[in-house]
Amino acid sequence: MYLDNNTVILIADDQPDNLKVILNVLEKERPNAKFLLATNGEMAVDIATKRLPDLIIMDWEMPKLSGFDALKVIKEKEKTKDIPVIMATGRASSEDLRKALAAGASDYIRKPIERVELSARVNTCLSINSLLHQVKEKNTVLEDLNREKDGVLSVVAHDLRTPLSNIFSLSTLIELDGNLNSEQQGYIIQMKDVVHRGTALIQDLLDVNSARNGEVKLKLVDLPIEEFIKAWKISFKTQLQHKSQSLKVVIKLVDKIMTTDKTMLARVLDNLMTNAMKFSVAGAKMYLDITQEEKNILFALKDEGPGISQEDQKKMFKPFKRLSATPTAGEHTNGLGLSIVKTLTEKLQGDIQLESELGVGTTFFIRLPVKIERG
Repeated sequence: MYLDNNTVILIADDQPDNLKVILNVLEKERPNAKFLLATNGEMAVDIATKRLPDLIIMDWEMPKLSGFDALKVIKEKEKTKDIPVIMATGRASSEDLRKALAAGASDYIRKPIERVELSARVNTCLSINSLLHQVKEKNTVLEDLNREKDGVLSVVAHDLRTPLSNIFSLSTLIELDGNLNSEQQGYIIQMKDVVHRGTALIQDLLDVNSARNGEVKLKLVDLPIEEFIKAWKISFKTQLQHKSQSLKVVIKLVDKIMTTDKTMLARVLDNLMTNAMKFSVAGAKMYLDITQEEKNILFALKDEGPGISQEDQKKMFKPFKRLSATPTAGEHTNGLGLSIVKTLTEKLQGDIQLESELGVGTTFFIRLPVKIERG
C-alpha cells in the first residue's frame, strides 16, 4: 500500500505560505507520513540524496538552484533518479512543463494549489511508485532465481556428461571385446543411442540458456557457401538412407561467400533438416533452395511432412513445446530444436518464416545477411 507509516515526502518551496498550504493538506490525509522541507533547490537535492523520499513536490522558481535544475540533478543521480517528482508552478508555460516532463518529472500542479488536485496527483504518484518498487523487488528475486538456475544447469550438465561419456566408452570396450550375441549387440546399440540423446539434450539446454543470457558470441568467418553446403549435405547421407529419403539442393547466388558464424549457421540448418527427416515418412523428399535477395541470402527448406497447424505455429518456437505431429519412425524429440533455430537465426541478424499446409508439407525460410560486419 502506498499510504503507510514509512511514506516520506519532500516539499521544496522558497515561500513559507506555499509550504504551509501543501503541508496542511497532506498532513490531514497522511497523519503517519513523514515530511521533509527545503527552501531552495540545492537543499532539495541534498535532502533527496541523503534521505531518499518516496515523493518530491518541487516548486519551479527557487533561489540558488531552480526547481527545474534541481529536477535534472536528481534525475541524473543513480540514487535518486527513480524518485517521482511533482513540479509545482504558477508561471511556467506549456513548453516549460513539456521540458520538465521530458527531464523526468512525473507530474505537475499549478498554483494556487487546489486541495483535491494536489491530493489526487500525490495519490497517483505514490501508488505508481509503490507498484514500481514491488516490480523491482520481484525482478530482483527472479534474477536471483535465474542465476541459481544457470548454476544448477551448469553443474547438472557437467555431472551428467561425465557418466554418459563413461557409459559410451565402456559400451565401446564391450563391443570391441567381441563374443556378443545378436541380442547383446542390440543392447549396446540401444545404450549408445541413449547416450547420444542425453548428450544432445544437454547441449541443447546449454545452447538455449547461453543464447538467452546473451553469452553466445559470433565467430565470423568468410564462408564459401557452395563448399559449406556440399559438406553439410554429406553429413546427412546415412540418416537419409536409413529412411530412404532424399535431399535436393539448388544454389543460385551472386555472392558466393557469406561473412557469418559457420557453426551457428550449421546448427540452424541441422535442426531444420533433422526435423524435416523426423516428421516425414520413409521415401519422402526434401528440397533446399538457396537464393539471393539483394544483401540477404534466403535458405528455403521444404519437406513433405504432415504440415504444421495454425495452433502449433503459435507455440512452435517456444522451448519444450511438443507439437501435435509425431516423428514417423519413433525418433526422439525434446521440443528444443525450433526454439534453438529461432534464437540462433536472430543472433545471426536474420529472421525465420514458414509456409505450411496440413497433409502437404512445410517450408522454412531463413533469411540471413550476406555479410555480418565484424565488430
